[in-house]
Amino acid sequence: MKISTKISLLATLSMIILAGVLYFSHSYFSDKSLKYFQDKLASEIMHVRKLQVQNLVQVIAKNNDAIYDKLHREGKEYLFTRNIKEYLKNVHFGVAKNYFLVYDGEGNIVYHPSPEWIGHNKIDAKDTNGFEFLKDMIAKANAGGGFTEYVFKNPDTGKIEKKLAFSTKEGSSGYYTTSFVSLDNIQEALNETTKEADKQEAENAGYFIGISVVIVVVVVIMVLIFVRLQISRPLNNLTAK
Repeated sequence: MKISTKISLLATLSMIILAGVLYFSHSYFSDKSLKYFQDKLASEIMHVRKLQVQNLVQVIAKNNDAIYDKLHREGKEYLFTRNIKEYLKNVHFGVAKNYFLVYDGEGNIVYHPSPEWIGHNKIDAKDTNGFEFLKDMIAKANAGGGFTEYVFKNPDTGKIEKKLAFSTKEGSSGYYTTSFVSLDNIQEALNETTKEADKQEAENAGYFIGISVVIVVVVVIMVLIFVRLQISRPLNNLTAK
């Protein structure tokens, strides 16, 4: 094999190896960046949802207090639970409706999305994992307000869903107010965003591969031309002499 041919093959092989190293380096760091993006996004979505449900509960609790104070001044505190029911059934949280819970410190339910809960004591209620979530809500509310995570069966779909609740205690009436969001919805939003990011990453990888192939081809052609002009031709002339 001619020296010029060996040099050309060596240069070509070197460029192919370099292109492969660049591709796998790109894939590795892209995967790490995507994982960081997913974790950061999940954290941000959770933070926003917590703020949403916390602010909602605090607004509802203030309205409940205002209703109680008005009835107290009129000597009609006995109408409080009825007025709360009328008020909350018309309140919406995004696409959800009636997703509030009002109860006393003993676990007696004043208002709940499921009518069969209203008027009953649910202090010992447990989720599908056996977690006594209502006791936890009362404890968090007594401590100044806080979040509770649990799993519960959706009465509309029958699916087991992860829930995030924020609970607080009303000042005037002494009742507790809780609202909920589905953590499954957060995961669905994250999955959808991740799917779009994966699609974009695949497109970027395609562009990277295409550009790399073009660069390798151009460099190989340049090497071949260089070898032909600077090595092969002088060797041939030298041999001819």
